[in-house]
Amino acid sequence: MRPTGHHQQRLAIADEDEAVGDRPDIHSQRRRSQRGSGRRIRQDHDLTLDALLPEALGDQAAAGGKIHGHPSRLRAVSEARATVVPRESPRTPRKEELVSGVIDPREPAHAKALQLLQERLIAWFTTVDAAGRPHAVPVWFLWHDGRVVVFSEADTVKVKHVRRGSPVLVHLDTGRFGTEVVILRGTATISERDAASWLAEFGEGYEKKYAAAIADYGVPLEGIAATFSTAIVFTPERLQTW
Repeated sequence: MRPTGHHQQRLAIADEDEAVGDRPDIHSQRRRSQRGSGRRIRQDHDLTLDALLPEALGDQAAAGGKIHGHPSRLRAVSEARATVVPRESPRTPRKEELVSGVIDPREPAHAKALQLLQERLIAWFTTVDAAGRPHAVPVWFLWHDGRVVVFSEADTVKVKHVRRGSPVLVHLDTGRFGTEVVILRGTATISERDAASWLAEFGEGYEKKYAAAIADYGVPLEGIAATFSTAIVFTPERLQTW
């Protein structure tokens, strides 16, 4: 029997479906590929999605360990795996690598602070009395073996405060516009050695540093050591610098 027009249309559709069934299903293959990529990502326990997201997805976020978006982005993350270089965490310096236990010469700001401790002529030496009232005075000093050495007359307020165990803050004069700030907090003791004994150890460096100041003061270094005979030794415990 010859098919009517309606039956011809249905047969044509069936033939077309059969022909389509013979062709590779592109969408099915893509889905299988995507599922395979997902399995590879999950199986690679070394892959950190949080680290790869910025590389592959820009500002796309990862929430709860899942990547949101088109599955092709998963492939982008997987491909980015080969280009990610692990970052090393900064190593904490060992205690013996620090100057006075608080200054890290590898840090640019700390290296600058060390330079200023050697070059600045004036430091402010601050102590507190029994009631907690601060007392600050400008002093000459020498940075020596990770400590600040200050010469003083024996009966000054700062010497009395140090003998009583006052906490001490030493800060240097800043740059012209408030830059090059160096503030040290720590403890101080009165040395059993007098100024003359200390100068026998580093007198050349001290005299070179304060040559112009000594000339302006009008008293030779020996006379200064006799007048300012008490030596205060300050050990820093904390550094602030910028």
